[in-house]
This record gives sequence, structure tokens and C-alpha cells, in this order.
Amino acid sequence: MRKPEFAERFGTARLDPPPLTCGRIQFIEGHNPAGPAFRSPFQIAPLALPKGIDACGRFVREAVASMPAKHLLIYVHGYRNSLDSAIRTAVAWANGLKFNGTILVWGWPSEDAVNRYARDEDGVRWSAPNLAEFLSRILSENESLRVSLVSHSMGSRIALAVLETIFKERSGQRVDTVIFAAADEDQAVFISSWRRALQALANQMSRHLSTLYASSNDWALEFSEKRHEGPRAGSGGVSRILTLNQMESIDASALTADILGHSYFFEHSKAVEDAAKILTDRTNADGRGLERQMLGERQFWILKE
Repeated sequence: MRKPEFAERFGTARLDPPPLTCGRIQFIEGHNPAGPAFRSPFQIAPLALPKGIDACGRFVREAVASMPAKHLLIYVHGYRNSLDSAIRTAVAWANGLKFNGTILVWGWPSEDAVNRYARDEDGVRWSAPNLAEFLSRILSENESLRVSLVSHSMGSRIALAVLETIFKERSGQRVDTVIFAAADEDQAVFISSWRRALQALANQMSRHLSTLYASSNDWALEFSEKRHEGPRAGSGGVSRILTLNQMESIDASALTADILGHSYFFEHSKAVEDAAKILTDRTNADGRGLERQMLGERQFWILKE
């Protein structure tokens, strides 16, 4: 990887106007990108990276056209993730999904440091309108394109803001699959943001499949709860899981993964298999063999080990 240019073009600076830059991952010859943990070297191509919304829009159209499935999956990473780390997560996850479309990793300026949580919160606020503008352009220029939006951790705040914006523009009708995994957002804020998004689409949600993954063993979100003095949207457990209209809530508390329990969505085979059924076949929770439970008048599903 060309470190100086990569750091400059995909770094943590928040400039105005934002210098939107895009590129394609190229694997180094002789290295296998497959496997649950992608550690192989890679580089960003082309040498002269496209820059600006017009050039990047064309770049994405060409990338989608070269793939078997005309399906664009946008992945928004979370707190304490460099773009290098986000790309590696996306590559390993895509291999597990057996995804045959195009994955776009949206790299917002995370500081990639434990003690920079507040700085990352500023970063997602800065980045959200930029992704909304870019996605709106992609949707307006690619009428037959299927788009899915997947966010993890603090990236869910960007995804929520983007959905509110593009749903109001009606172009968001074509974002037909949305996944929030381990969402690090206040539950009350998440509820109100989702409600506004639904109101913007009125009665046109029938073709959308929206899913929230939560866990009671997510210690990163436990830290966030203490910091914010309130439950997070990705907090799970039978008595705490968030249930919303037009969204299927999946309790993944039984799944074990990294030491913090925050990456189960990408690292546990059961979660990857479940997500593949959503993204490939658009299968709802009742059709994926999950256990349904009731929380008052609302339902949620349990993903077991």
C-alpha cells in the first residue's frame, strides 16, 4: 500500500469542502484474500485516485457493471477503525457472505484510538451529509441498481442520518436492505430518527427489509452506556432489546466473538450466515429459522450459537 498517499487521501482530516476520494482494492499477487481473518497485503488503485463526487460516481458505476450481481453494499464502519481495518473487515466478511456484488467501504475519519471517542463522535457528524450526498447521486444515476446499507457500532449514526435524508428525497426507496449491527447510538435518538425516516417514506416500506442486531454481552456498548448514562440501540437481552416498527430486531447475545463481544456480526459464523440470507435472498427473520419471542406487543428473534 502506498502509505503517504493513502494517509493523505483517506486520513482523519475533516476538510471543507470534503475531498471525496475513491479507489479499488487490489490484492498483491501471490497472496490469498480468502479466510475469516484477512491479513494479506493490498493496495489502492488506480495510481491517480479519482477525486470528487462526479469522478467517484463514475468509478462506482464501472465497478458495479463489472460484477455478476448489480448490487451495491455500502459498509459504514464504527469507532476506533482506520480505513485499513475497515477494508480488512469488509473483505473477510464478504468472503463469508459469498457476496457477488460490489462492496463500498465508506471511510469516515476515525482517529482509531481508544481515548479519541469524542473526536470520533465529531467525525460521524461531519461525514453523514457527505455520504448522503454521494449516495443520492449514485441512486439518481443508476435506476436499476439494488443498494444495501450496513453499519456497525458508531457508524449507525451515519446510516440513520443518511436514511433520513435520502428517504425525504424519495430516492431512498431503492435502499431496500438496511442492517444496524451493534449500533452505538442512544436508544431514544435511534427511535426518533427511525420514526422520521419512516414518515418520509409514508406507506412505501413494504419492499424494505431492515434489521437490528443487538447483544447483552457487548462490552464496548457497556462502556458507551456508562459514558452516555443510557442504553444503546445495540444493547440486547430479552428485557432490553429495542423493537421498532418496520424493523426486525435480532438478539445475538448467545454468540461469542472478540474479547469485547462487539464484532460478533462479522466474526461469528452464525451471524454471517444470517446476514447472508438477508443480503442475498432478502429473507425475513421468520424465514431464517430464528426463534421468535414477544416483548409486550412487539416481537423479536433470537440468534442461537
